[in-house]
Amino acid sequence: MNLDIKYYLSVLLRRLPLIIVITSLFAAVSISVALMLPAVYKSEARLLVESARVSGELADTTVDLAVDQQLQIVEQRLMTRSNLLAIAREFNAVPDLNDKLADEIVEDMRAATSVRRSGGRNQATFMSVGFEAQSPTIAAAVTDRMVSLVLRESVEYRTDRAVETLAFFEQEVEQLAKQLDDASLRILEFKGANQDSLPDTLEFRMTQQAQLQERMTAAQGDLVTLAEDRRRLLRYFESTGGVTGQTTPAVAREVQELANVRRELEQALTVFSEQNPRVRLLRARVEQLESEVAGLAPTEDTEDPKSQAEVLLDLQLEEIDAQIRKTETRVIALEKGIQEIQVTLDKTPQTTIALDVLLRDYNNTNEQYNAAIERLSAAQTGERIEVLSKGERITVVEQPSTPTTPSSPNRPLIAGGGTILGFLAALCIVLILELANRTVRRPADLTVNLGITPLATLPFVRTRRDIVLRRAMIGSVLVAIVCGVPALLFAVHTFYMPLDLLVDKIMTEAGI
Repeated sequence: MNLDIKYYLSVLLRRLPLIIVITSLFAAVSISVALMLPAVYKSEARLLVESARVSGELADTTVDLAVDQQLQIVEQRLMTRSNLLAIAREFNAVPDLNDKLADEIVEDMRAATSVRRSGGRNQATFMSVGFEAQSPTIAAAVTDRMVSLVLRESVEYRTDRAVETLAFFEQEVEQLAKQLDDASLRILEFKGANQDSLPDTLEFRMTQQAQLQERMTAAQGDLVTLAEDRRRLLRYFESTGGVTGQTTPAVAREVQELANVRRELEQALTVFSEQNPRVRLLRARVEQLESEVAGLAPTEDTEDPKSQAEVLLDLQLEEIDAQIRKTETRVIALEKGIQEIQVTLDKTPQTTIALDVLLRDYNNTNEQYNAAIERLSAAQTGERIEVLSKGERITVVEQPSTPTTPSSPNRPLIAGGGTILGFLAALCIVLILELANRTVRRPADLTVNLGITPLATLPFVRTRRDIVLRRAMIGSVLVAIVCGVPALLFAVHTFYMPLDLLVDKIMTEAGI
């Protein structure tokens, strides 16, 4: 398709006043806005997260959060509503502070505050805190206060976390110590109530039972021997009419008295010890009678020999019977002791099981207590590290300074961008107007629409008066735009609402 360049250039020239008016309108608005927008100054500080000064191989801190998580927590604490309101009211950091609600102040503070984090694997972690204000002094002061809050929040967070960890393990150790004492007391009470059946004395009781069994066996053998001696003495008396070891009546009396004293001594020994005066007296009497019996010489027998033999027989039988009774008593006592030990032996398995349960609980509690002691020691070390600021900490690499040049707005960009936008808008409007105009304006339109070919075309010739009027109208419009639009914007900015706030309000209501 052949393009009629000359025609399009003529259209462009014909629409040039409209393009100039629209472009001028946009340029006036953008230049006015760029000039009227207040200067915004930004102060920024740079922070560094330093690693712990104490090696983790020697002593580790109890604050084990990742650096990014710690910075996020610090940032959230910094941007709390209370902090922002306090800073805004202290430094008058927001324009028209007294005319705004608390929510609007907080929103403006958050919009003016910038917090950025940078870092990566095997890289240092940095944090930048900045604030924008219409006064460079306010921007620097607010940034400095925010840096102080960041440092304070970081130290308080790490210290509070270490202190809470230490308090938890101190409470844990105290509780486990109480449980350990209770378990020890239960074991002690159980052993006191079952001291005769404890597994620790099992071997001793078995040995004691075996010894008692041997002594009872020996005593039973003594009973058999004494019974046999008694029968043999009776058989000898029945067959011979005499007894073995027959003596004189004087000797018999001494023997009788000796037997009586011996019985008294044996009875006393069942009640008193060897050091008792009565026992010592009886033992001395026995020794005296034994020496007297041994020193007596036999005398003439003035009595019947048969009566003397019977007396001696009775004495010897009585002495044997006394030994038999004593041995039987000892056998009964041994049997009772063996039975009592057997009862404790039968009870030992049950006691062992119950004691094992108590000991298992004690050992488990003791292991938990020892582990808690180790963790408490680590918590104490970690708390000490944080209190002395020897762990990870945030330091200021670059202090906030008072800016000398505004960071925004970018006035050339706003003015130039608005002018270019106006020129493009004018071209679009011209294009739309030309596409919407279906009238015949050139010979080619006659041929296409009517099917005829014109012989010649006559241009529209404007008079000098028409040209002057057209130019005066265009100039008037341009002057009105160039002067009126800035004046209107200035009036709105001065008497109604600053343009930046008005733009923010419009964008907020539009949901942008």
